[in-house]
Amino acid sequence: MNMDLEKILPGCFIIFFLSVPDARAQDLDALNQFKYAVVQTLYYENMEPDKYAISSNVRKHFIEKGFTTVTETKRYWPEELYNNPCMAVYCYISAQSGVFSKYKVLIEMKDCNGKVLYRRLGKGTGETSAEAFKEATEMALSKFDKFDYKYEPGEVVVKEARPSSKGIEGLYKATGQDKGLNIELTMENEAFKAIVTQSNSDKYRKGQVLAVFRASSLGENLYNVTWLPEDKKHYETYASYDKEAASLTVELKDEKGRRKLVFRKTNQ
Repeated sequence: MNMDLEKILPGCFIIFFLSVPDARAQDLDALNQFKYAVVQTLYYENMEPDKYAISSNVRKHFIEKGFTTVTETKRYWPEELYNNPCMAVYCYISAQSGVFSKYKVLIEMKDCNGKVLYRRLGKGTGETSAEAFKEATEMALSKFDKFDYKYEPGEVVVKEARPSSKGIEGLYKATGQDKGLNIELTMENEAFKAIVTQSNSDKYRKGQVLAVFRASSLGENLYNVTWLPEDKKHYETYASYDKEAASLTVELKDEKGRRKLVFRKTNQ
């Protein structure tokens, strides 16, 4: 076994688990009401996406069933799904590397209100980590694979109101090597624009729209981010907001590789 123990990113975009009971009660027939499947992308410590192709494998299963399958990045969603997120079933994936036990993958499918429709744990072994995770994923989806999907549009439940994300709006100051960079986050069309209000570096210009934050389906305080540097092509990344510390952490890519840019919220 190739013990590649590079950890999958904890606490933000994927959840580690030690032991999870396999849920026997499945509501697979309820999946017929969904035209779309939103499948999360797994990221690792260095923000490398889907290194072991777990997410890609899960998407393949949904596509073979006949679902229109997308990632959690809303800017690429079809217009009807963007306008009505309840047209999709949401697939969440958790994974754990095997050290003293088999590799594990937990698959959960939920509706837009968080009701669990499918939940199953798979375990695997193999010559490599990729093979072991593939085996675990196949086991986690074994009951889903036996389900005969047929899209039957009906009365789609209305998404329940959730706490507002307006808590991230406001003024922020960067810390560490980016100290001197100040931004203001303002809400516009269900997204948050980050506008530079001050900069001590020629990399950022006052008044520049530095990024656009959109709520992620993976959690209330997680955001999909379109980073818009003026000196190179924009790219997609992620951010998390810590309410207690009033800090916003963005995963960036630059000439030195991937790094974290941390902003602290200010009162003025």
